Formats: sequence, C-alpha cells, structure tokens
Amino acid sequence: MKKRLLPLILALAMALSMMPLASAEYIIETPHLEIGENGALYFEDENVPSLSKNSYGKGWSWNASTYTLTLNGVNDPSLSLGIYEAQKPVTIVVKGTNTMYSLSEGSQTGWYEATSTMTGSGTLNLTGYSGGVDVVNGPTVNASKSFYVDTLKAGTVTMGNPLSMPVTVTGGCLIIDARDYLAQDSYTDESRKSAIAISTERAPSDFLKDCVLKDKSGKTVTLEKRPIIFSSGSIYGYDLVAVKSNGDCADYVKITPANYNPFADVKTSDYFAKPVLWAVDKGITNGTSATKFSPNQTCTQGQIVTFIARAADAGTVSGSSPYSNSAITSDQYFYNPLLWAHKNGIVTDTAIDPNAGCTRSDVVLYLWRLDGSPKASGSTFTDVPSDAPYAQAVGWAVKEGITTGTSATTFSPDQTCTRGQIVTFLHRDLA
Repeated sequence: MKKRLLPLILALAMALSMMPLASAEYIIETPHLEIGENGALYFEDENVPSLSKNSYGKGWSWNASTYTLTLNGVNDPSLSLGIYEAQKPVTIVVKGTNTMYSLSEGSQTGWYEATSTMTGSGTLNLTGYSGGVDVVNGPTVNASKSFYVDTLKAGTVTMGNPLSMPVTVTGGCLIIDARDYLAQDSYTDESRKSAIAISTERAPSDFLKDCVLKDKSGKTVTLEKRPIIFSSGSIYGYDLVAVKSNGDCADYVKITPANYNPFADVKTSDYFAKPVLWAVDKGITNGTSATKFSPNQTCTQGQIVTFIARAADAGTVSGSSPYSNSAITSDQYFYNPLLWAHKNGIVTDTAIDPNAGCTRSDVVLYLWRLDGSPKASGSTFTDVPSDAPYAQAVGWAVKEGITTGTSATTFSPDQTCTRGQIVTFLHRDLA
C-alpha cells in the first residue's frame, strides 16, 4: 500500500509546486497586462491576474503599486504587450534596446482614452501593427507599421503609418515615414498619398503651427487643405495634407519644434550651438548618435568634403576615381563627394587621406575654392607663408568673418578641426 501511495504523493507535490502561489506576483500571458501571439487580445476574464498584481516576463515587469511598466531588454519580434482597463495613468519606462511586435495601452474608458507616459532613454523597436501610448517623453521609438502619439514632449518617434489624428509636438522629433504604407494604398486621389492626412473637422486650425516640417531631403513641407475626391469626381470631404514645394504630397515628414536640439552635448551657450542645429536641419550632417553630436571630435577629410558637397547640393558624379588612396572606395559615404570635389576643383590633392584630420588651412582652402577662389590679400599671420597654397584663402576667410587667428599673430594652419568648429565655419560662410 505504501509503495502505491508514494508515487501519488510525489505527483501531487509536483503538481502543487507548479501552481501559482497566492501572492501578489505572477508570470502571466493573457490578462489585462498581456502577451499574445502576433497581436494583443482583449480579455475580460475575472479569473486572470489583473493590473492590481505585480507581474513580469522576459525583459519586462509590471509594478502594480506604482502603475509602472518597465521594458529592459525585450527581444521577441512576435511579442505583443497590452495594458487594458487601467484605472489610472500608466508610466512606461524604456531602458536599453527592446524589440517586440506591438505595444498598446488603454484605460477603462477605451483604448484611445488613456493618458500614459512613456519615458526613459532606451530604444523600443516595434515590428508589427501596434497600438500606442498617448504621451511619449524621452525614448526612441521605431514603429515599422503603426503607432499613435497624442503628445510628444521629448525623444524620437518614427511611425510607418500616416498621421491620421492630431498630435501636439512640444519637444522631441516625430518622423512619419509612410512610404511603404502609401505604396500599398489603394487610394487614387493625390491628397490621400500624404504622410499627414487629417480631416479638417478633427484637426484644429493651428495644428503644428509652432513646428518645423521637413521632407526626406531636408526641404520645407507645408500643410494644405485639399479635397478628398472619389473616382467619380465628387468631393468626399477635406483633409490637411503634407505638401512638398513642387506640390506633390509628401510621404515622409520630419516634425520638430522650432529651435529643436536633440543633442545633450550641445548647449545653447556653446558658440557652435546654432551652427550645429543649422547643419543638421539642412541635412549637411547628423549627430554621432540620436542624442550626441560629439562637437569636440576631430573632423576628417572625408567628413568635411561630404559636408561641403551636401551644403552645395552636389549631385551624383560618374567616372573613375582620380584618387590614389586605397581607402577611397565606391562603398564609402565620402566616395561621391570626393569625386564631385575633384571635378569642381575644390580638392586637388589626389593622394588625400579621407580618414586624416581636416586642418584649419584645409577647411578655409576648400570653402574659398567653393566660393570661386575670389582674390584676397595675403594674411599677416607669422605662420602663414605668403607663397602657401592656402595664403589667399586664409586672408579671405578672416576678411569674411569665417574664422580668425588662434592669436593676434598666428593662424595655426596645421591644427586639426573639431566637428563643432567645422560646422561653425560652414555656417558663417553659407548660412
């Protein structure tokens, strides 16, 4: 009898050990804070753990006492995470790099009525059709299919769907890259092929009035009221749409507040602050990351020539490379700018090293040639020989206020330039 009871007792013990304990913490898959396969599902089952219980999964955790969802290292492109019937606003903290299918959130009054805040300095990549949160404040969100934002205060949000509801942008950067979505759109009316297509009945008249709108190439995009026309020719209604300078609807729009500064290492008081923002806005250069410009980092020859080419709207140049340096190959970002620079007489040194630092004499020489090599008197600096190939360029640069000497008597022509210095030179010459 004892031999028969022992296996039963062991089996019962194992079964009990696998049951959740009556505590405030759960590993959950389908409650109000839920994980579903390829889409968050709505549940009203009173038997599953609710938002009043702490819970966690791989890379995420829920704190019921503070109403905080923390994402830290989620790595599952098929994971859908949803918060439903929240009794009060939820704080979503994004740490590190996270990848999931979707994130959606809603209150007890409905999906689109929530007032959650997303914060943190991490990155959230969403691979599928996602819901969204109403307030985004801090992190980087890349939503390849769809995402919804009501107020953007900080951080960067990239959405793969048209902006069909009004949004308030008071900080940060909102990028609407609807190219893939609109390429599959069945609408034939041009006004519906816009990255922004919001009914004029929904959008206030001052919608995005304090923001700067740019297309993929950095050119200004405007909002226009346009009719929605059926194939029969009748007008269905009117939308605010994003329009490029040539009149075509924009399928890509970058929205930022005026004087937007995403870089933590560029302060308003820095001499290079305005030039940095100007250069980024014009598409001349980007930051070294989403939040850093690295203004004190050495600027290379390849970078300065690329910056100048972009500032000059240089097109694609065909033909073989005149350069002897093996680092200059067709797969490098500076390849076409260097070909353009040689063709236009801006760079004449065919042995140029694109990875070497750009010196003060280099940058004034390139800018002088870009401006047509105007005649100028030689400089009075003791370290600039009168027969130096850059002598006139130095004199011209000082006269035009592009730069000064490093002292009253020296120019320091061989001193390498930083990224902050280079964009300042460009701004003084070209802005």
